[in-house]
Amino acid sequence: STFTLPPTFSFTPTFTDSPTLTPTFSVSSTCTVSPTLTPVLRFKVTLFFYDRTGALVKALDAGHADAHVNLGNALRELGRVAESLTAFDRAILIEPNSAAAHYNRGLALMESGDVDSAESALRCALEARPGFPEALVLLAEIFEARGQPDRAIEQLDAAMRMRPDYAGAVYNKSLILKSQGKFHQSERALREALASNPENMHLAHALGDLLAGKGNLAEAVD
Repeated sequence: STFTLPPTFSFTPTFTDSPTLTPTFSVSSTCTVSPTLTPVLRFKVTLFFYDRTGALVKALDAGHADAHVNLGNALRELGRVAESLTAFDRAILIEPNSAAAHYNRGLALMESGDVDSAESALRCALEARPGFPEALVLLAEIFEARGQPDRAIEQLDAAMRMRPDYAGAVYNKSLILKSQGKFHQSERALREALASNPENMHLAHALGDLLAGKGNLAEAVD
């Protein structure tokens, strides 16, 4: 399992009028979006997150890129990936250098199975925000899936240089090292991470599994 960013807001959206967003954008290799049709993105959304009810609707109407990113995340969480991509594209049209829009677009593309396009989107996110740790972690996932573990580890190491306490990057690196039979390196990475994140259960469980696999059952239980 791997770590990914949660949506910017945590809420449960309910759509009225059951809008269907038809993709009307194309993203070029230069990380820009070209509209092919006038997008229709005005629809009623009821949001349930504290006192922000209706805030997203107003922000969408005002043309705020972040609002479209939030909408895209909500749609993706509902499994409406194609529609979420339209929302992310709209955000990029408004703000071409939105690292969040490119990153979340890459995440949605990965979920749709379009790994090559996902990689391009993540590289756009890194162009907009050099050293973006979450984008580096997703790139690592792509390289690992392609059978390129060394390149994956390079991305994870880069993410940890940007954020030394990034437990998710350490966890994913440990799994790759373990899969390569590099148990000592995997254990060292986990122990170093746990020294600064002793309450992180993902790291603790990963270390326990690793130790159990090596036959160190007593230490694994501890």
